[in-house]
Amino acid sequence: MTLRLVPKFMLIKPPLDIAKAVIKSLADLDSPTRKDLMKVIRKTITGTNYAFPTSIQLWEAYRELLNEGLEKNETIERALRVKDVRTDSGVAPITVLTKPYPCPGKCVYCPTEYRMPKSYISSEPAAARALSLDFDPYEQVKQRVEALERNGHTANKIELIVKGGTWSAYPQDYREWFITRCFEAANELGQPSIAKGDNSPLVKGGHSAQSTELGDSQSTNETASYRIIGLTIETRPDHITPQEVIHLRKLGVTRVELGLQIINDRVLELTGRGTTVADAEQAITLLKAAAFKVDVHILPGQPGASRKDDLESFKTLFDDPRFRPDMIKLYPCVVLPNSELYEQTMRREFKPLEGENLRELLMEMQTMIPYYCRVSRLIRDFPTGDISHGNKQTNLRESIETEMKKRGIHCKCLRCREVGHVPGDHTHDKTQLFEERYENAGGIEVFLSIENEDRSAVFGFCRLRLPQIPQSRQGGISPFDEGVAIEADDLRIHGEILPYKASLKEDAQKLRRNQTLAEKNMWFDVLSKDKTGFRFLRQKPIDSFIADFYCSKLLLIIEVDGKIHDKQKEYDDSRTYCLEDLGLKVIRYTNEEILYNITAVKKDLDSQIQIRLNEIKNLATISKASETPPRQRGTIAQSAIWGIYEAFPILRTSAQIRELHTYGTALNINQQDKDASQHKGYGRKLMARAEEIAIEEGYDNMAVISGIGVREYYKLLGYHEEDTYMVKDLQNSD
Repeated sequence: MTLRLVPKFMLIKPPLDIAKAVIKSLADLDSPTRKDLMKVIRKTITGTNYAFPTSIQLWEAYRELLNEGLEKNETIERALRVKDVRTDSGVAPITVLTKPYPCPGKCVYCPTEYRMPKSYISSEPAAARALSLDFDPYEQVKQRVEALERNGHTANKIELIVKGGTWSAYPQDYREWFITRCFEAANELGQPSIAKGDNSPLVKGGHSAQSTELGDSQSTNETASYRIIGLTIETRPDHITPQEVIHLRKLGVTRVELGLQIINDRVLELTGRGTTVADAEQAITLLKAAAFKVDVHILPGQPGASRKDDLESFKTLFDDPRFRPDMIKLYPCVVLPNSELYEQTMRREFKPLEGENLRELLMEMQTMIPYYCRVSRLIRDFPTGDISHGNKQTNLRESIETEMKKRGIHCKCLRCREVGHVPGDHTHDKTQLFEERYENAGGIEVFLSIENEDRSAVFGFCRLRLPQIPQSRQGGISPFDEGVAIEADDLRIHGEILPYKASLKEDAQKLRRNQTLAEKNMWFDVLSKDKTGFRFLRQKPIDSFIADFYCSKLLLIIEVDGKIHDKQKEYDDSRTYCLEDLGLKVIRYTNEEILYNITAVKKDLDSQIQIRLNEIKNLATISKASETPPRQRGTIAQSAIWGIYEAFPILRTSAQIRELHTYGTALNINQQDKDASQHKGYGRKLMARAEEIAIEEGYDNMAVISGIGVREYYKLLGYHEEDTYMVKDLQNSD
């Protein structure tokens, strides 16, 4: 048969009957794929002047056929779904942009388009949508959700991502208005449209009174049909302060994207970034202290950065406990005409990294990424026609992954291992709970994940944080009391994260489950629930030992000695010497003292605590007096972190869940699918293990940085709202 080729400009929109014919042909196939769909469409329109039916037309035809008696077919729906990747992580990401506003940065690589927020251009897909809607947050949310649903996606679990310049530099009333309108849009989806009007505080004469209060819109969203289950903003590291962290929690933010770019002060200064490595350290520490998820942007190939600089920076990102982000976006530096870098490039002062050199660098970087991190993006979504110099390969990630497979190397980041992204049927895979611990930003992170046995597919994960700072402050001195300055360098005095042999962890857990009678009496009658005014932990591994009871604020160990200690005095003396060499104090009580004279033990312990408290005050004063030159901008003072805990008191006694996620194509909030990983109970299993670990480590509460739309889920698990977090009392829970 001879095919009749018709020029594209002569093609006409096909009638609905053509789309219906395509769907009926698909229904005759056993398991139609996206490839089958394309074949059927070509066969159906061959010899006609009809263009390809759009995705919206195909869905409309499918729905009409369902009404006419066609049996629902999930394989057809899967074939019709455009860009399934948008919802196959379990949520529907909705990106909205803020209005143009002056940015404090002077970065040479950022494009400057007067009608767009800094670093964005009007031809980017999300930016173009925002511009066409005059940056109205309500309309951006509403129309994007409706577009996803027209293309067959489920979009009632919304991950709201706010882009546009530096969020923290916008006026506070505008930020609150913007987020309120986003929540209102979600709350009113499916209902009659509200009259559109720009009441933005950035518009002259505008006002925010037409909107509901932020708190009211958030409360409504907890049980709305369309819920915002996560809220992300992007900002600069130097704009993260305790006050900003507190305001982000008021807005309901759960994740922060930081423009880190590179861990190299020389390059940051050369590119006019205006931030330092110390700023990045401070930002990550403050955000982790409040349980935020942290996503950083890395810019390989920027001016002044050699291949060695990029690799050393990337290695530091994961090797150094000060950083270790949860997610990263790799944005190879490209040149856009409306940037200062364009002029440098035209003067041949800069040559962008591209081609094989870029591919080799990115492949080496991807092999460094740990299991707990997710690579969200590998290139910036600039249209290739707007890039004057640099990488223009739009499928760079796919190309790199193919080459890595050929070489027998792979990326083990979360995105590459999400069950929805791994080829094959994993419905019947045997799963296993994995635990990984790593030190990070003044705490210990426990990454819990449910994966198949070879760790090639991840079904769900939980980020549990065991903060050290809240423990060291519990019931004790505030850094604002009596002029006592508490600095991060004073770790030996103020709550050091004490290392211990990993092999002791299991032994300590067994000892907690099998306490002696004297230890139980000491715990329940004297130490638990902060009866002393200070927080103690049971069976705490320290160095090569396991202390019976330990208080990090006082750096005090209490040992309970049975008869066996009468025969091992030399060993006990040696152990005490080693512990005191770490800056700890050890006091001992015998079984008999505790079992038969607990009142005297309480009295003596109160006296010992006062003595120890005075010792620490004196040591802190000495340390402050001998402090060397002033600290550089961006370094962490414990008083800054303590300010966050002053605002959110529950964090002082809480382990933290920073993220809980199960993978699989997004389902409706009340929808069930026996094959979907979102509804296999993985979330509950991960939460149960996280709570178990927190109890073993001696925390009183669990605090979850929950998205507004997920609060109802945590209420079912026994949590309640407190200080903007969802909280559970671990000591009194069943």
